[in-house]
Amino acid sequence: MNSGGGRIFQLKLDPLTGNSEWVVIDEEDQGSSPQQQPMLATTSYLDMLNDSRRNRAFRQAIDKSITKPCHVLDIGAGTGLLSMMAARAIDPSKSTIYSTSEGAVTACESYLPMVKLMRKVLRLNGMERKVRVINKRSDELEIGVDISKRADILVSEILDSELLGEGLIPTLQHAHDKLLVENPQTVPYRATTYGQVSGTNLFMTAFKRSLGSGDWCDHWKQCVYFVPGKGLWVSQDEELPLHAIHTDISISYEFEIQAFRREVELYDFAQEDQLILLPERVAVYGDSNWRCSMLEAVKKALKGRVCPLCLVPDDSVFLTIALANLCETSHVISLFPGLREKGAKYLRAVASENGYSMDRIEVLDKGKDNLTMGDTHQKKVELLVGEPYYYGNDGMLPWQNLRFW
Repeated sequence: MNSGGGRIFQLKLDPLTGNSEWVVIDEEDQGSSPQQQPMLATTSYLDMLNDSRRNRAFRQAIDKSITKPCHVLDIGAGTGLLSMMAARAIDPSKSTIYSTSEGAVTACESYLPMVKLMRKVLRLNGMERKVRVINKRSDELEIGVDISKRADILVSEILDSELLGEGLIPTLQHAHDKLLVENPQTVPYRATTYGQVSGTNLFMTAFKRSLGSGDWCDHWKQCVYFVPGKGLWVSQDEELPLHAIHTDISISYEFEIQAFRREVELYDFAQEDQLILLPERVAVYGDSNWRCSMLEAVKKALKGRVCPLCLVPDDSVFLTIALANLCETSHVISLFPGLREKGAKYLRAVASENGYSMDRIEVLDKGKDNLTMGDTHQKKVELLVGEPYYYGNDGMLPWQNLRFW
């Protein structure tokens, strides 16, 4: 963000109140203030901003789109990175004068802590007078009130791993109807999704932006979808018609069933016993290296323990089942704050299929703060186990969510 280097931005969290604020700090200051380190957490958002290939692609697309002074609207501006690229494309000089009506950049961001951070970033880069920041949702903007006229070019990065999960379609539809000129230019203007059949009824996708050589970035996340219906017999190099269906915020896929195709019988789980997990979470569960690492860690933690009481405070169905199977004398309490009763039904179905008793597994309909010794049968928890991730905080890197337990 700042060409001078030595500055980074992090999310400052108060573990007592849960309040957060984005702050800009000097790297050298971190060593001199060890007491502030527990209050700072890095997120995958930072990893995205440090993705040089992504940034180069945006810079090239913006430079190619802006060939003369124009009005640029940045929706979901975040730290203002794309807004600064647009401002420099409009006026490559180092001047700090206010943008003219012919050449202006409006940055729209609804999240106040991010707005505060954006203003700091713009000031540090000498761009605070070239980008106008508005702390509103884009669908709250009005021509003649918030912005003087319709924008000629839209830049935005409101894409998640499923493409549509951040409300891309309704946001862009409103922008085209209310905020942009007729036939505007947009950056980006299209997305390519690549898919691969994985197993009998799984379909895995990844964006083109996530492919290529070089080091892996944490913000690149594959998605795995369960295709409805039974599986299909397929041969190598056989063409397999696939339909994509979308709502405003999600995409689902289904295979085209042809009359001559033979369907594959799958496990006969009742519909109500099936879990609907985020495609990103399904992709994690499908990673054999991840599963092996977690199982080894659980085995090591259980070694030498007799009749341990284990607590799983998150939505980890995987670890609940692993604990019950790896230690026949364990008693497992799972909270399932997000899955709740659906998670309990799924566990019962899995126990039935695998021939073990649910007597050693409990799912409590309680928050972690309300647990008492009565809930644990007057025993103290011997082993706290989590993946870890925490329901409702998927935007943070998983190990930072430990503080919320």
